[in-house]
Amino acid sequence: MEGLKNEIGIENAEKSIMKEYEYHDVDNNLMATIRFRYEKIFEGDLAKSVILSNPQGEQVDLLEECNASKNGVKVFLHGYEKNIQYLDGYNPERNTVFAPFPETPTELAILMHELGHSEQWHDEETKPIAQADSRDTIRTEPLSKEIERILTVIPQVNSPAVAEELDRIKTLEDEIFRIRIERDAPVTEQPPELGRIRLLLKEKSELYYEYIKKTRTLRTLPRMLMERDATRRAFQHAREFEKKYHMPLFSKALVPVSRSAFKDTHVRKLAGSSPCIKSLSELISAIEQNPEDLDMLIPIDFATQLKVSLTTYNATSQQLRPQIKNLTGKSFVPKLKNK
Repeated sequence: MEGLKNEIGIENAEKSIMKEYEYHDVDNNLMATIRFRYEKIFEGDLAKSVILSNPQGEQVDLLEECNASKNGVKVFLHGYEKNIQYLDGYNPERNTVFAPFPETPTELAILMHELGHSEQWHDEETKPIAQADSRDTIRTEPLSKEIERILTVIPQVNSPAVAEELDRIKTLEDEIFRIRIERDAPVTEQPPELGRIRLLLKEKSELYYEYIKKTRTLRTLPRMLMERDATRRAFQHAREFEKKYHMPLFSKALVPVSRSAFKDTHVRKLAGSSPCIKSLSELISAIEQNPEDLDMLIPIDFATQLKVSLTTYNATSQQLRPQIKNLTGKSFVPKLKNK
C-alpha cells in the first residue's frame, strides 16, 4: 500500500501521542494531511486534537468545526485488531464518541458522521427526535405510548390511517390488561373458565406482537432520520472544509476494502441494489471476485462511504420513501427544521 499513507508516531513528555496520515487520490496526488494527538487513558485513546491540512498548508480543526470542543464531547479513537468487534457511535449519557483512527478518508467520514450524532444531542430541534430513538432500550412502555411519543416529535407522518391503527392498539392494550386481571385474580375469585381466559390472552398477545412488527417502520423512523441527519451534517462540514479551506475530500482515494463500508458482504449487496450508487456495480463485482483480499485497494471517496453506510440503516431517500408511503399513503421523507 505504498503511497496510500505515511504514519508518524511521537510520544512526548506529557504521554500524549501524535500521529499523521496523508490522504492521496487515485493518481497518488496529495489530497490532505491529518494530524491527531491523543492520550491513552483507562477508557481508551482520547483524542486531544484532530487537524486537517491541505497541500498548501491551510488547516482546519476538526473537533472545533464539528462542535465537539464547544459541546465538551470526548472523542475516543481505535485501531483495528483481529477478533475484536468495535462499536462506533455516540453515547449521550457519557457525551462520548467512539470512532476509528482516521487513517483514510473513509474512516474520516465515519468519525465525522459520529460527531454529527453528538451535534444532534446538543441541538434543541433534533434532540427530541434523538431521544425518541429507542433502539438501545428495553420496552418499558406500552406500544401506544411509544407511537404517540414519535408522532409528537415527527408530526408529518401522522395520518388518519396511523390514527386508526393507534386507536386499535390502545383498545387491544386495554383488553389485554383486563384479561390479565382476571387471570391473576386470587384462587378463590378465579372464574371457572380460566383455561379459556388463558387462551384468549394468548391470542390477544400474539395479535399485539403482530402490531409491534407492523409498526416497525414508524418506531424506527427516529433512528433513520437521525442517521440521515448525521450524514447530512458530515456532508455539510466537508463542503465547508472544501469551500473555506480547499480540502478536496470528495476526490476518490485508494483505500483497502477492510477500511471501507464494503468490508461487509451484506452492505455490498445493499449498495449494489441501491439506485443512488449504481456506478459502484463494477467495483462491487471486483471485490466479490476477491473476497479474501481485504487489503485490496479500491477507489472510493468520502461521499460514497457515507452513502453506502446509510444503506445499512435502510435510510436512503430511495429506501425510505416507499416505507413512508406504505405508512401514510404519501411518498416523502420528513424534513427536519434545522435543514
